[in-house]
Amino acid sequence: MDEKVMVSIIVPIYNHENYIKECLSGILKQKVNFKYEVWIGEDCSTDNSRKVLKELEKEMPDCFYFIYREKNMGMGRGGNAEDLYLRATGKYCITCEGDDYWVDENKLQKQVDFLEQHPEYIAISHDCFVVDENSNIVNEEYPTCKDLDYSFESFITACMPGQTATILFRREEYLRTNEDFTQNFQVYHNFPGDRKKAFILLCHGKIRCLKEKMSAYRHVQYSGSSFSSTVKKDWDKYYFEQFLFYESIFNYARYLGNVDAIQTTTKLYYYALLKYSIGKKKKYSLINTIEKLLNENGRLQLCLYIIKRQIVTIAYFKFHLPVNHEKYFV
Repeated sequence: MDEKVMVSIIVPIYNHENYIKECLSGILKQKVNFKYEVWIGEDCSTDNSRKVLKELEKEMPDCFYFIYREKNMGMGRGGNAEDLYLRATGKYCITCEGDDYWVDENKLQKQVDFLEQHPEYIAISHDCFVVDENSNIVNEEYPTCKDLDYSFESFITACMPGQTATILFRREEYLRTNEDFTQNFQVYHNFPGDRKKAFILLCHGKIRCLKEKMSAYRHVQYSGSSFSSTVKKDWDKYYFEQFLFYESIFNYARYLGNVDAIQTTTKLYYYALLKYSIGKKKKYSLINTIEKLLNENGRLQLCLYIIKRQIVTIAYFKFHLPVNHEKYFV
Protein backbone atom coordinates (compact mmCIF):
# COMPACT_ATOMS: atom_id res chain seq x y z
CA MET A 1 0.00 0.00 0.00
CA ASP A 2 1.28 3.48 -0.88
CA GLU A 3 2.39 5.67 1.98
CA LYS A 4 -0.26 8.26 2.79
CA VAL A 5 0.44 11.92 2.18
CA MET A 6 1.22 13.70 5.44
CA VAL A 7 1.42 17.30 4.19
CA SER A 8 -0.21 19.07 1.25
CA ILE A 9 1.56 22.27 0.21
CA ILE A 10 -0.52 24.82 -1.68
CA VAL A 11 1.32 27.28 -3.95
CA PRO A 12 -0.89 29.92 -5.63
CA ILE A 13 0.94 31.74 -8.43
CA TYR A 14 0.03 35.08 -9.95
CA ASN A 15 2.65 37.46 -11.39
CA HIS A 16 5.47 35.86 -9.43
CA GLU A 17 7.93 35.25 -12.27
CA ASN A 18 10.91 36.64 -10.33
CA TYR A 19 10.19 34.67 -7.17
CA ILE A 20 8.85 31.24 -8.15
CA LYS A 21 12.21 29.50 -8.22
CA GLU A 22 13.10 30.67 -4.72
CA CYS A 23 9.70 29.55 -3.46
CA LEU A 24 9.94 26.04 -4.91
CA SER A 25 13.58 25.70 -3.86
CA GLY A 26 12.59 26.32 -0.25
CA ILE A 27 10.08 23.49 -0.50
CA LEU A 28 12.53 21.10 -2.18
CA LYS A 29 15.11 21.69 0.56
CA GLN A 30 12.81 20.39 3.28
CA LYS A 31 14.25 17.42 5.17
CA VAL A 32 11.33 15.22 6.19
CA ASN A 33 10.59 11.59 7.05
CA PHE A 34 7.10 11.65 5.54
CA LYS A 35 5.42 11.94 2.17
CA TYR A 36 4.23 15.31 0.94
CA GLU A 37 2.58 16.73 -2.17
CA VAL A 38 2.76 20.18 -3.76
CA TRP A 39 -0.16 21.70 -5.65
CA ILE A 40 0.84 24.68 -7.79
CA GLY A 41 -1.81 26.80 -9.46
CA GLU A 42 -0.75 29.32 -12.10
CA ASP A 43 -3.65 31.75 -12.40
CA CYS A 44 -3.21 33.29 -15.86
CA SER A 45 -0.47 35.71 -14.85
CA THR A 46 0.19 38.75 -17.01
CA ASP A 47 3.96 38.33 -16.66
CA ASN A 48 6.17 35.33 -17.52
CA SER A 49 5.19 33.22 -14.52
CA ARG A 50 3.75 30.45 -16.68
CA LYS A 51 6.85 30.28 -18.85
CA VAL A 52 9.11 30.10 -15.79
CA LEU A 53 6.95 27.39 -14.22
CA LYS A 54 6.95 25.22 -17.33
CA GLU A 55 10.75 25.25 -17.30
CA LEU A 56 10.91 24.47 -13.58
CA GLU A 57 8.35 21.70 -13.95
CA LYS A 58 10.89 19.63 -15.89
CA GLU A 59 13.16 19.53 -12.82
CA MET A 60 10.54 18.83 -10.16
CA PRO A 61 9.78 15.42 -8.61
CA ASP A 62 6.52 13.57 -9.27
CA CYS A 63 4.88 14.87 -6.09
CA PHE A 64 4.76 18.39 -7.60
CA TYR A 65 1.48 18.92 -9.48
CA PHE A 66 1.22 21.88 -11.85
CA ILE A 67 -2.18 23.37 -12.72
CA TYR A 68 -2.31 25.99 -15.49
CA ARG A 69 -5.63 27.86 -15.42
CA GLU A 70 -7.50 28.55 -18.65
CA LYS A 71 -8.95 31.73 -17.12
CA ASN A 72 -8.11 33.77 -14.05
CA MET A 73 -9.86 32.44 -10.94
CA GLY A 74 -8.71 35.15 -8.55
CA MET A 75 -8.63 34.92 -4.78
CA GLY A 76 -11.28 34.17 -2.20
CA ARG A 77 -14.36 32.01 -2.65
CA GLY A 78 -14.05 29.72 -5.66
CA GLY A 79 -10.59 31.08 -6.41
CA ASN A 80 -7.25 29.59 -7.31
CA ALA A 81 -6.12 28.66 -3.79
CA GLU A 82 -9.51 27.25 -2.80
CA ASP A 83 -9.46 24.91 -5.80
CA LEU A 84 -5.99 23.69 -4.80
CA TYR A 85 -7.21 23.01 -1.25
CA LEU A 86 -9.94 20.78 -2.66
CA ARG A 87 -7.37 18.78 -4.63
CA ALA A 88 -5.16 18.21 -1.58
CA THR A 89 -5.15 14.86 0.25
CA GLY A 90 -2.70 15.36 3.13
CA LYS A 91 -3.41 15.06 6.83
CA TYR A 92 -1.97 18.55 7.21
CA CYS A 93 -1.95 21.51 4.87
CA ILE A 94 0.00 24.72 4.42
CA THR A 95 0.06 27.53 1.84
CA CYS A 96 3.20 29.19 0.50
CA GLU A 97 2.34 31.88 -2.03
CA GLY A 98 4.67 32.12 -5.00
CA ASP A 99 6.50 35.22 -3.78
CA ASP A 100 7.23 33.87 -0.28
CA TYR A 101 9.71 31.15 0.64
CA TRP A 102 10.97 28.91 3.44
CA VAL A 103 14.47 29.35 4.87
CA ASP A 104 14.69 26.52 7.42
CA GLU A 105 15.11 23.06 5.90
CA ASN A 106 13.65 21.45 9.04
CA LYS A 107 10.56 23.66 9.20
CA LEU A 108 7.95 21.14 8.09
CA GLN A 109 9.39 18.31 10.17
CA LYS A 110 9.33 20.43 13.33
CA GLN A 111 5.74 21.44 12.74
CA VAL A 112 4.48 17.96 11.88
CA ASP A 113 6.24 16.43 14.88
CA PHE A 114 4.51 18.90 17.18
CA LEU A 115 1.00 18.33 15.80
CA GLU A 116 1.49 14.57 15.82
CA GLN A 117 2.36 14.75 19.51
CA HIS A 118 -0.33 17.29 20.47
CA PRO A 119 -3.78 16.34 19.09
CA GLU A 120 -5.43 19.19 21.00
CA TYR A 121 -3.70 21.65 18.66
CA ILE A 122 -5.30 22.34 15.30
CA ALA A 123 -2.37 24.36 13.92
CA ILE A 124 1.18 25.49 14.52
CA SER A 125 2.90 28.63 13.23
CA HIS A 126 6.23 30.40 13.59
CA ASP A 127 7.83 33.80 13.06
CA CYS A 128 9.14 35.03 9.73
CA PHE A 129 11.53 37.48 8.15
CA VAL A 130 10.11 40.31 6.07
CA VAL A 131 11.99 40.82 2.81
CA ASP A 132 11.83 43.17 -0.16
CA GLU A 133 11.53 42.27 -3.84
CA ASN A 134 15.25 41.41 -3.92
CA SER A 135 15.01 39.07 -0.91
CA ASN A 136 16.80 41.52 1.36
CA ILE A 137 15.61 41.48 4.97
CA VAL A 138 13.93 44.79 5.80
CA ASN A 139 13.37 46.56 9.09
CA GLU A 140 9.77 45.46 9.45
CA GLU A 141 8.12 43.03 11.82
CA TYR A 142 5.16 40.95 10.76
CA PRO A 143 2.33 41.35 13.34
CA THR A 144 2.80 37.91 14.84
CA CYS A 145 1.52 36.72 18.20
CA LYS A 146 4.16 37.14 20.90
CA ASP A 147 2.73 34.48 23.22
CA LEU A 148 3.28 30.73 23.25
CA ASP A 149 -0.26 30.12 22.01
CA TYR A 150 -2.47 32.30 19.83
CA SER A 151 -5.58 33.71 21.54
CA PHE A 152 -8.66 35.82 20.94
CA GLU A 153 -6.87 38.62 22.80
CA SER A 154 -4.26 38.56 20.03
CA PHE A 155 -6.91 38.35 17.31
CA ILE A 156 -8.73 41.47 18.48
CA THR A 157 -5.53 43.51 18.17
CA ALA A 158 -5.07 42.31 14.55
CA CYS A 159 -2.04 40.20 15.49
CA MET A 160 -1.78 36.92 13.59
CA PRO A 161 -0.57 33.49 14.70
CA GLY A 162 1.90 33.84 11.83
CA GLN A 163 2.13 34.78 8.19
CA THR A 164 0.36 32.47 5.70
CA ALA A 165 3.49 30.50 4.79
CA THR A 166 4.16 29.74 8.46
CA ILE A 167 0.87 28.06 9.44
CA LEU A 168 0.53 24.28 9.21
CA PHE A 169 -2.98 23.08 10.08
CA ARG A 170 -5.13 19.97 10.13
CA ARG A 171 -6.62 19.93 6.65
CA GLU A 172 -9.93 18.10 7.07
CA GLU A 173 -10.92 20.00 10.22
CA TYR A 174 -10.25 23.34 8.60
CA LEU A 175 -11.90 22.55 5.26
CA ARG A 176 -15.05 21.30 6.99
CA THR A 177 -15.40 24.31 9.27
CA ASN A 178 -14.40 26.77 6.55
CA GLU A 179 -17.10 25.37 4.27
CA ASP A 180 -19.69 25.82 7.01
CA PHE A 181 -18.57 29.41 7.62
CA THR A 182 -18.40 30.30 3.93
CA GLN A 183 -21.76 28.85 2.97
CA ASN A 184 -23.78 29.94 6.00
CA PHE A 185 -22.17 33.01 7.58
CA GLN A 186 -19.89 34.87 5.16
CA VAL A 187 -21.50 38.12 3.97
CA TYR A 188 -18.35 39.95 2.84
CA HIS A 189 -16.80 39.63 -0.61
CA ASN A 190 -13.12 40.53 -0.37
CA PHE A 191 -11.16 40.57 2.87
CA PRO A 192 -7.77 39.04 3.79
CA GLY A 193 -8.17 35.27 3.95
CA ASP A 194 -5.52 34.89 6.64
CA ARG A 195 -7.75 36.75 9.14
CA LYS A 196 -10.62 34.34 8.45
CA LYS A 197 -8.35 31.31 8.67
CA ALA A 198 -6.87 32.45 11.99
CA PHE A 199 -10.33 32.98 13.49
CA ILE A 200 -11.81 29.69 12.29
CA LEU A 201 -8.80 27.68 13.46
CA LEU A 202 -8.88 29.40 16.85
CA CYS A 203 -12.56 28.58 17.26
CA HIS A 204 -11.87 24.87 16.86
CA GLY A 205 -8.55 24.22 18.55
CA LYS A 206 -5.34 25.56 19.98
CA ILE A 207 -2.61 27.20 17.88
CA ARG A 208 1.03 27.00 18.93
CA CYS A 209 3.31 29.91 17.94
CA LEU A 210 7.00 29.01 17.64
CA LYS A 211 9.48 31.86 18.07
CA GLU A 212 11.79 30.75 15.27
CA LYS A 213 12.01 32.61 11.96
CA MET A 214 11.75 29.79 9.44
CA SER A 215 10.31 31.55 6.39
CA ALA A 216 10.40 34.84 4.51
CA TYR A 217 7.39 37.02 3.74
CA ARG A 218 7.91 39.20 0.72
CA HIS A 219 6.10 42.49 1.31
CA VAL A 220 5.28 43.44 -2.27
CA GLN A 221 2.79 46.30 -2.52
CA TYR A 222 2.43 46.81 -6.26
CA SER A 223 2.41 43.39 -7.93
CA GLY A 224 1.41 39.78 -7.39
CA SER A 225 -1.76 38.50 -5.74
CA SER A 226 -1.20 39.50 -2.11
CA PHE A 227 -3.75 41.67 -0.37
CA SER A 228 -1.19 44.48 -0.09
CA SER A 229 -0.85 44.57 -3.86
CA THR A 230 -4.57 44.39 -4.68
CA VAL A 231 -6.26 46.62 -2.10
CA LYS A 232 -4.63 49.70 -3.70
CA LYS A 233 -6.12 52.86 -2.21
CA ASP A 234 -9.80 51.95 -2.06
CA TRP A 235 -9.80 52.18 1.70
CA ASP A 236 -13.51 53.03 2.02
CA LYS A 237 -14.37 49.74 0.36
CA TYR A 238 -11.79 47.92 2.49
CA TYR A 239 -13.17 49.21 5.80
CA PHE A 240 -16.74 48.33 4.90
CA GLU A 241 -15.61 44.85 3.90
CA GLN A 242 -13.90 44.70 7.29
CA PHE A 243 -17.21 45.50 8.97
CA LEU A 244 -18.94 42.76 6.97
CA PHE A 245 -16.17 40.39 8.07
CA TYR A 246 -16.85 41.32 11.70
CA GLU A 247 -20.56 40.72 11.16
CA SER A 248 -19.78 37.28 9.69
CA ILE A 249 -17.58 36.13 12.56
CA PHE A 250 -19.98 37.72 15.10
CA ASN A 251 -22.79 35.47 13.87
CA TYR A 252 -20.51 32.45 13.51
CA ALA A 253 -19.27 32.77 17.10
CA ARG A 254 -22.85 32.78 18.40
CA TYR A 255 -23.69 29.78 16.28
CA LEU A 256 -20.78 27.89 17.82
CA GLY A 257 -21.55 29.08 21.34
CA ASN A 258 -17.84 29.77 21.90
CA VAL A 259 -17.81 32.22 24.83
CA ASP A 260 -14.37 33.70 24.13
CA ALA A 261 -15.18 34.10 20.44
CA ILE A 262 -18.51 35.74 21.28
CA GLN A 263 -16.90 38.28 23.62
CA THR A 264 -14.24 39.16 21.05
CA THR A 265 -16.49 39.45 18.01
CA THR A 266 -19.15 41.41 19.92
CA LYS A 267 -16.60 44.14 20.61
CA LEU A 268 -15.39 44.26 17.03
CA TYR A 269 -18.87 44.13 15.53
CA TYR A 270 -20.45 46.92 17.58
CA TYR A 271 -17.42 49.18 17.31
CA ALA A 272 -17.62 48.93 13.51
CA LEU A 273 -21.45 49.02 13.39
CA LEU A 274 -21.55 52.34 15.25
CA LYS A 275 -19.08 53.74 12.74
CA TYR A 276 -21.57 53.03 9.94
CA SER A 277 -24.54 54.35 11.94
CA ILE A 278 -23.33 57.98 12.02
CA GLY A 279 -21.72 60.55 9.74
CA LYS A 280 -21.37 60.76 5.97
CA LYS A 281 -20.76 57.01 5.59
CA LYS A 282 -23.94 56.09 7.46
CA LYS A 283 -25.54 52.87 6.27
CA TYR A 284 -27.57 51.79 9.33
CA SER A 285 -30.05 53.39 11.73
CA LEU A 286 -28.32 54.78 14.84
CA ILE A 287 -31.45 54.21 16.92
CA ASN A 288 -31.63 50.55 15.89
CA THR A 289 -27.92 50.10 16.53
CA ILE A 290 -28.18 51.56 20.05
CA GLU A 291 -31.25 49.47 20.84
CA LYS A 292 -29.43 46.36 19.67
CA LEU A 293 -26.33 47.23 21.68
CA LEU A 294 -28.35 47.85 24.87
CA ASN A 295 -29.89 44.40 24.57
CA GLU A 296 -26.45 42.74 24.65
CA ASN A 297 -25.17 40.99 27.76
CA GLY A 298 -22.32 42.95 29.34
CA ARG A 299 -23.42 46.12 27.57
CA LEU A 300 -21.68 48.41 30.08
CA GLN A 301 -18.29 46.77 29.46
CA LEU A 302 -19.02 46.80 25.75
CA CYS A 303 -19.75 50.54 25.77
CA LEU A 304 -16.60 51.23 27.77
CA TYR A 305 -14.57 49.25 25.25
CA ILE A 306 -16.01 51.20 22.32
CA ILE A 307 -15.29 54.56 24.00
CA LYS A 308 -11.78 53.53 25.00
CA ARG A 309 -10.94 52.23 21.55
CA GLN A 310 -12.25 55.35 19.85
CA ILE A 311 -10.15 57.60 22.12
CA VAL A 312 -7.04 55.55 21.44
CA THR A 313 -7.71 55.50 17.69
CA ILE A 314 -8.10 59.29 17.56
CA ALA A 315 -4.97 59.78 19.66
CA TYR A 316 -2.93 57.54 17.39
CA PHE A 317 -4.16 58.46 13.92
CA LYS A 318 -5.10 62.12 14.34
CA PHE A 319 -2.61 63.35 16.91
CA HIS A 320 0.13 60.71 16.32
CA LEU A 321 0.45 60.03 20.04
CA PRO A 322 2.40 56.89 21.02
CA VAL A 323 -0.13 54.41 22.40
CA ASN A 324 0.00 50.68 22.94
CA HIS A 325 -2.77 49.33 20.68
CA GLU A 326 -2.39 45.81 22.03
CA LYS A 327 -3.05 47.06 25.56
CA TYR A 328 -6.11 49.15 24.80
CA PHE A 329 -7.81 47.16 22.05
CA VAL A 330 -8.41 44.01 24.14
